Amino acid sequence: MALPGGPTGNQVRQVDTALTKWINSRAQSSSVFIADQLFQPDHNAGMTSGTYFRRLANTVSAGNVEIEHADGADYARVGFPFAAATFNTREFGVEVPLPRRTQAMSQVPLELKQVAAEVAEQEVMIARELRVINAMFGTGDWTNEATLGAAAQWDDPGADPLANIWAAIDAVELNSRQPVNVGAIGFDGMRVAVQNADLTGLMPAATRQTQITFDELAARLASAFGIERLLVGRAVRNTANLGAAETPARMWTDNLWLGYVNPGGSVGSSFAQFSGTDGSAGPTAVDRYFSDKQRTDVVRVREDRAQQVVDVLAGYLIINLAN
Repeated sequence: MALPGGPTGNQVRQVDTALTKWINSRAQSSSVFIADQLFQPDHNAGMTSGTYFRRLANTVSAGNVEIEHADGADYARVGFPFAAATFNTREFGVEVPLPRRTQAMSQVPLELKQVAAEVAEQEVMIARELRVINAMFGTGDWTNEATLGAAAQWDDPGADPLANIWAAIDAVELNSRQPVNVGAIGFDGMRVAVQNADLTGLMPAATRQTQITFDELAARLASAFGIERLLVGRAVRNTANLGAAETPARMWTDNLWLGYVNPGGSVGSSFAQFSGTDGSAGPTAVDRYFSDKQRTDVVRVREDRAQQVVDVLAGYLIINLAN
């Protein structure tokens, strides 16, 4: 029996395990939202804050250190500088009401719950994508950046995209001692890339077409430059206020980021996502409850996330690829 003023049995919020698994599988298979494909989240249930170590410059010794060991002598000792930094995960989530009258009109109520969860998931995914974009794709995020001028943008006759890419790879490897293995490019950057003769010329003549697809060029660029994967940011959001006429806009700008991502976790990586929930589910959870006051079911998608730049030298941003 519920205490006076407390929730009734129908009002208790609980994680919907089936919807949670469904939402997370959708998120992982998404080809539009690429934040988690770029940087896999480091998930710890219940985590709200923590400490991580940022790599700094001069992480290896000078080349003139003599390390040959003599009998009875001490080994040469070298150190490395680092800085401790903290992160705080913040909770993001949105609720979608699902009136029972509407459900009663449906022959398959579960599908309506999936639709509600999908609507909420879309908002959460957009917010997640924006946080990664803001943390890694903006001017001043990385030590090494290059802004292309009017005559050097990839839709200009004088553009030299191959030199731009090689300069980025060279800078990352020289300064961070890490290989470039991942890249992210915005839709408008890729739009001019598929029309640039220097880049399309990387395709074998036997398979070359007048204009190749994004996927074909992304795969070819990755192969040509020894990059494991190049992802194209195609996510779109509505920038208008709620209730106003929709104003769609692309979220990823016309930039290209190249850097190192540790496939085993955030240590030594350029960037990290920290994720936690209250322990009831994985990185992203779906709750359901009944609002007695509104007489409606509610589907809620929520997650705790933090995005951090870990090694500012292990990434390179080329800004303004397109006019």
